[in-house]
Amino acid sequence: PVAPKHARTHEHSGVELLSVMTGKLGLCIGAEEYTLAAGDSIYLDSFRPHSYRRIGSKPCTAVVVTVP
Repeated sequence: PVAPKHARTHEHSGVELLSVMTGKLGLCIGAEEYTLAAGDSIYLDSFRPHSYRRIGSKPCTAVVVTVP
């Protein structure tokens, strides 16, 4: 697991589609944090500062599609 304060924030042009395959993923967009579990997906404008982090001790895998 990664503490929220240690997640690396980044931003770039375009949009992202993120789909969690296994485990739990914390997604921070600006000041808001979302918890995504296996089967959850989210679409976001990637020009906003965002970061990802694993939640819990189980491995987390996700597919991230970025389009400029």
